[in-house]
Amino acid sequence: MNTDSTRRVRLKEFLRAKRMALTPEAVGLKNTGRRRTPGLRREEVAALSGTGLTWYTWLEQGRDIRVSPEFLERVARTLQLSKSDTAYLFSLAKPLRALSARTLTTLPSAVQITLDAMTLPAFVLSDRFDVLGFNGVANAIYEFDAFPGPLANNHLWRYFNDPGRRELFPDWESFAHAGISLFRTNYAKRIGAPEFEALISSMQKDSPLFAHIWNKQSTASLNIDPVRMKIKKAGTITVQSVKFAIPELPDSVLYVLVPSDAKAKIALKKLTRNVRR
Repeated sequence: MNTDSTRRVRLKEFLRAKRMALTPEAVGLKNTGRRRTPGLRREEVAALSGTGLTWYTWLEQGRDIRVSPEFLERVARTLQLSKSDTAYLFSLAKPLRALSARTLTTLPSAVQITLDAMTLPAFVLSDRFDVLGFNGVANAIYEFDAFPGPLANNHLWRYFNDPGRRELFPDWESFAHAGISLFRTNYAKRIGAPEFEALISSMQKDSPLFAHIWNKQSTASLNIDPVRMKIKKAGTITVQSVKFAIPELPDSVLYVLVPSDAKAKIALKKLTRNVRR
């Protein structure tokens, strides 16, 4: 399947999932009785959006058509899409330019030296969530090299397939939803890229829970929310993940775990001292 065909399949999956997730009551319609299928009908979405049924149907079927930004905005409002969902819809509905060549995926030595000099846990992820580099404190928490598997270097794959990651995050399932939503946002820019498609295919086979959450079609943007972590030799603490861009690696992000309170600050300092002995 070529890149444009993949894009149109993803558009079909996304619109159908969002339409099926809405009830008539949620958009101000009367429920006239039991329906054969959940969610809104296509004709209801078209009517509420002020668009032609044929054009909306073709859009949801992933046909090779061109629609205006105004058309997409109306559909997004009807389906009650979030800002990140709307951006994802726009990415899916427009023809993709040829994928650019992959940027550098080997961490420059200067960046690794910077990581090693940091006293807080820090690591670098590619847009596919591959771990490109980390410091000793981060390794003490995540144990990056402690789990086997063909995709063990991928942060997302490890999250669903490494039992240790479930122990690390007390709020594992809610964090899983957030991680997949962020990954989908990255994926919008790389639809059809072999390395992304292979990871998604493998994840769907390896983890039924990933497949279930992935099919919900949620997206999310980067934010800084507190996360609880149960760290060996540090206990359960709350941290925030602060993110930085790396000019030399434009498709990657530097993550730094920052303590959210005094307890976490003390625990991370102790962990850092133990790692540096």
